[in-house]
Amino acid sequence: MLTALFLPLFWVLMDSGYLNDAGWIAEKAWLVLGVWAVAALVLALGGKLDWERAAGLLILCGLTLRISYALGTHSYIRHHDYGDIWWFVYGHTEELGVHDYGHAPYILYLYLNRSLADFNVGQFYHPPLFHILSALAMRVTYKIVKTEDLIYLFEASKIISCLASCYTLLLTPKICRALGIRQMGKCLSVGVMAFLPMFYLMAGWVNNDGLVLFFMVWIVLYTIRWYQNPAWGNTLLLALGFGLGMMSKMSCALLAFFTGAVMLLRFLRTVEKGRQRMTAEKNSGQKGSAPEKRSARLASVIPGSLLLKFLGFLLVAAPLGLAYPIRNYVKFGQAFNYVLELNIPQVPVKDFAARFLAFPFGRLSDPVFLDAQEYNLNLFLLKTASFGEFAYSEELAPWGIAIVTANMLLILLALAAVVLVWRFTKEFFWRWAMPGLWLLLYGSAVVFAWKYPYPCSMDARYVALTVLMGALYLGKAVQYGVLYLRKTAWQKRVCMPGGKKADGTEIAKEAVKRTGKGIAVWLWRAYGLLCLASLAVLSVAGGYFFLHL
Repeated sequence: MLTALFLPLFWVLMDSGYLNDAGWIAEKAWLVLGVWAVAALVLALGGKLDWERAAGLLILCGLTLRISYALGTHSYIRHHDYGDIWWFVYGHTEELGVHDYGHAPYILYLYLNRSLADFNVGQFYHPPLFHILSALAMRVTYKIVKTEDLIYLFEASKIISCLASCYTLLLTPKICRALGIRQMGKCLSVGVMAFLPMFYLMAGWVNNDGLVLFFMVWIVLYTIRWYQNPAWGNTLLLALGFGLGMMSKMSCALLAFFTGAVMLLRFLRTVEKGRQRMTAEKNSGQKGSAPEKRSARLASVIPGSLLLKFLGFLLVAAPLGLAYPIRNYVKFGQAFNYVLELNIPQVPVKDFAARFLAFPFGRLSDPVFLDAQEYNLNLFLLKTASFGEFAYSEELAPWGIAIVTANMLLILLALAAVVLVWRFTKEFFWRWAMPGLWLLLYGSAVVFAWKYPYPCSMDARYVALTVLMGALYLGKAVQYGVLYLRKTAWQKRVCMPGGKKADGTEIAKEAVKRTGKGIAVWLWRAYGLLCLASLAVLSVAGGYFFLHL
C-alpha cells in the first residue's frame, strides 16, 4: 500500500520538476501534518481517539516527515560516501581517488553495465543488494519519466532508502505486539521511532544504511516470533532477513550472536521438556519392547523438527549472505571483515577514558552541531542521532538544542526503563536477550571507533538499532507504570483494610506503607509525563528543523 502510493508521487514530482524543491515540498508537508492534526482533534472530540488510533497517527506523521525529506533533498546533500557521480556521467581527465568510487558510482555502474564490477575500489567492496535495487529503481523510473538527464535520473535511487526507512517504522508496532507492549506504551515506542531525526536523514541517503537497518529490525521481529513459535514460516522469514541483510551490508551478521543465543535457548528448553516427558513416561510404566522404548525416548528428548529448521535456516541464509563475500575473497582476496582504509584526519584525543567512558556535558550545546575535532563517542552518537555529522545554519541552533536535549532525556529515561523493566519482569527477552543485544551493538561501536579513530567511525547510523531497544524499553516501562497506577488506590484518610479496629502502632505502620505507595504513584506519573514531554519536544523541534533546511 505504501509503495503503491509513494512511487506514483515520486514519479509525478520528478516529471513535473518539483522533486528536490525543498521549499515547495515543505509547504505541502506542513499541510499533510495539519490534516493528521485535524484528524486527531476530530477523533478526540468524538471520543474515538484511543491509544491504537493515536499510534497510527504518529506513524502517519513519521512517514510524512521521512517522505518529505527524501522528496525535498538532493541525493548529494548531507550524504555519506557518495563518491564522484559526475565522473561516471561526463568523464574526468584528472586522476580519481579511492573515495571517488562511492555508492553513487557503484549504482551507476550497475545501471549502465547490468553486471557487477570487475574491480574492487572504494565502496564497491560492499555487498550489492541496495545498489542493485537502486539501479532497478532508476531503470523503472526511466521507463516512466523518460528523462535523458542521468544525474537527475539518479535521484530515483532515493526510492529504496526512503521506503526502507518507512518500512522500518511500520515494523515497530509489530514488535510491540509481539512483546506485549500496548496502549500508551506502544504510542511511546512508535513515537520515538517515528520522530528521531536520524531516520529522516536515512530516508534521503544514497547508501546501504537504511536498508540494512530495515533487515536488522526484521530480524529482531522474527527472532521474537520464532522463539514464541518456531514454525517453518517464521524460520524461513528469519533466514531471509539474515541473507538479504548481509547482502545489503556485512554488519548485519553481528545479529547472529543475538538470534543464535535465542535459538540455542529454545533448543535447550525443548530438550528439557523432552527429558521431563521421558521421565514421566518411564515412571508411568508404559508397555512395549526395549528398542521401541529407547526409540521413543530418544525422539522425545532430541527435537528433530528443530534440527531440520536449523538446517533449513542455514540453507537459505548462508548462500544469500555469503555469496558476495566469498566472490570478493576469491576474486580480490578481500577479507570477510574488510573495512575501507581512510585517508582523513584522526580524532585529536586517543585516551580511552576520555573517548568512551566520559560524557562532556559542557559540549552538549556549545557547539550545538558537531565539531570536526569531536572525539567522545557518547556525545558523537547523541548528536549524529539528532542531526547527523553535518553543518547547519545558526538560525536553527535553538531548535538543535531542543532536539539534543529531548534526545538526551529520552536516553536517560530509557536507561532507567531497563532497570524498571528488570525489576518487574522475569521474561527472557526483557531481562537477557535485548540487554545483550544492546551491549553487543554498543560494544561493537566502541571496538570500531577504537580500531578506526576517525570522527565518522563514531556515527550513530552504525548502531541505529539501539534506538529500537531504547524505544521498546520506554514503552514497556510506561506500560508497567500505567498498570501500577490503576492497581494502586491512594487514600487521603488512613484506615485499616476491611474496616478493622487497630491500635496506634498498626495505624502508623499502615500510614507508612500507603505513604510509600503515594510516593511511587507520583514518581510513575512524573516518569510518564517526562517521557511524553520529551517526545513532544523531539517531534515538534525535529519536524520544524528538517522542514526548514
